[in-house]
Amino acid sequence: LRRRDTVRAECAYAMAERYHESAASVGAQSLNVSGPPGSDRLTFLCGALTGVFMGVIARCVHLAYHYMVEWKFELMYEALGEDKRESSSQVINTFAVCVGVSAVFAMGAAGFGLWEKTAQASGLPAIIALLNGISLPAVVSVKSLVATVAGLCFSIASGLVVGPEGPMIHVGAAAGR
Repeated sequence: LRRRDTVRAECAYAMAERYHESAASVGAQSLNVSGPPGSDRLTFLCGALTGVFMGVIARCVHLAYHYMVEWKFELMYEALGEDKRESSSQVINTFAVCVGVSAVFAMGAAGFGLWEKTAQASGLPAIIALLNGISLPAVVSVKSLVATVAGLCFSIASGLVVGPEGPMIHVGAAAGR
C-alpha cells in the first residue's frame, strides 16, 4: 500500500515538472524578445488604416441618420402648416407624417436585415464566436458591412430604441478584414 502511494506521488511530481517546463517554454516563446509587441510596421499600418476607415464610417453613419431625422422634422414642420395655430387636424397630420416616415425608415432597416441575415442583430455574438475560432465568413463580408451600416442608419433615424455601439463593433470587424 505504501509503495503504491509512493509511485503515485512520484508520477504526480514528474507530471508537475513537465507542466512547469512546458509552461516556461510557452512563456518564453510568447515573449517577443526582438522588440515590443506590435513593432511590426505592417501590423501597425493595417491597424492604423482600419482605425481611420472606422472613423470615416462612423462619421458617415452619424451624418446619414442626422440628415434623415432632419428631413423627417422638416416634413413634420410643413405638415403643421403656415399659421402654426395647432388645430386638431394639423396636429393629427403632423403625427401621421412622423409615424409614416418613421415606419418607412423602420421598413428600410428591416429590408436590409432581410437582404443580409448577419445584419439583423448587433453582431456582437457573431464577432465573439469569430474571435473564439469559429469560421463564419459571411459575418465579415462586404455585403454584411453594407447591410449593417445602412440598416443602422435607417433604424436610428426611424426612432427605434437602438444605438450604434454594438453594430459598429460588427462593422469594425468587417472593415478590418
